[in-house]
Amino acid sequence: LACTHCNQRSAVRYHAASHRLHPHIGRVGYQEQKHVHVTSASSGEASASDSSKAPKSYDPEIARGFRAPEGEKDLWWVEEFERRRRQLAEEVSESKPGPSQGDAPSSSNSDAPSPASHASTAPTPEAAPASTSESKPAEPPSTPPEPEPKQPLTRALMIKAALQAVQLTIVLGMLILYPAASQPGGLYTGRVWLLYLVYWVFFALGSVRRVLRYGALADRSQDRQRSSWADRARLGAFIVAVVLLHWAPVARFCALGLYYPDPTTYEVLGVGALAAALWLNDRAARDLGAAWDRVVAPQRLVTHGVYAHVQHPIYTSYMLLFSGFAMCLHSAPAALLLLAACALHYRRRTQLESEVLLAAFGDAYAQYAARTKKFIPRVI
Repeated sequence: LACTHCNQRSAVRYHAASHRLHPHIGRVGYQEQKHVHVTSASSGEASASDSSKAPKSYDPEIARGFRAPEGEKDLWWVEEFERRRRQLAEEVSESKPGPSQGDAPSSSNSDAPSPASHASTAPTPEAAPASTSESKPAEPPSTPPEPEPKQPLTRALMIKAALQAVQLTIVLGMLILYPAASQPGGLYTGRVWLLYLVYWVFFALGSVRRVLRYGALADRSQDRQRSSWADRARLGAFIVAVVLLHWAPVARFCALGLYYPDPTTYEVLGVGALAAALWLNDRAARDLGAAWDRVVAPQRLVTHGVYAHVQHPIYTSYMLLFSGFAMCLHSAPAALLLLAACALHYRRRTQLESEVLLAAFGDAYAQYAARTKKFIPRVI
């Protein structure tokens, strides 16, 4: 590097605890009395007085004004500056002499630092002091990992999300409103519109929110479920079965006018299943983040939140949604058939996902799969 004051090219060791913008060249400049030049020939000439001016610990907040926004890469000279400061802080902390054996503590509580001194002497994760023989290995963190960076809300992203919402509106209209319209006065049935709204919110919490926060899904050509004609045929059969098992109870309910003044067992079970489906789907989608996608390898293995107890909570929420829909329309046979169709379809889909995740994460996924169930915690 070149010194910003004298322009001499050498390895520069900075001892400044603060920095400012240089008035001439617009880069990081330092007060002249607080920097030293150390070349390869004179690297051993640094005096003890120089080291006393060095920062006692690495403080990442010093360069906060020069850091790039979150999600972008810092400039090369900012990275070099931070790397050199971190290295210098580690050298100082390692060479700092400990208390001699003859020094007696001033009080019985001398090992506990005061609140005022704790802020200046506590090591940061980037520059921890040299460990002693009594130090213990750090335990793995129990908190969930930091959330993935969200995509900036651009016009193109908003257009994709709007198209996703329009597509969702049309598909759900064909699934729920179309069979109601085929019956006289079916569209005047309030329960059908309420179920349509519940479905729209359920799927919007997954697909539309995923596009708005993390961008478009993976390309269909990368979807493992569409890699063979057999898997495509299974997917098509599942879609046809789901559509028919939605049309039948809606048409039956509107044709027979199954209205009762008081809630029945059907309503109680159906509303409970729908409420559980909405909660579970929203919670799982938040935990999954950008990994909410087609059958492709994600960037990270999600094992926190709901996924700490079950491997596929979103599929469980689908089964709760479909069965609750049929129960609200007083059709227990349709609810059972929808559960059977989901069980057959998700059995194959989870096998494909396991193969993808095992190839991507190896033993980490194998251990996770060994200690968790697929759909219901501790059951199945």
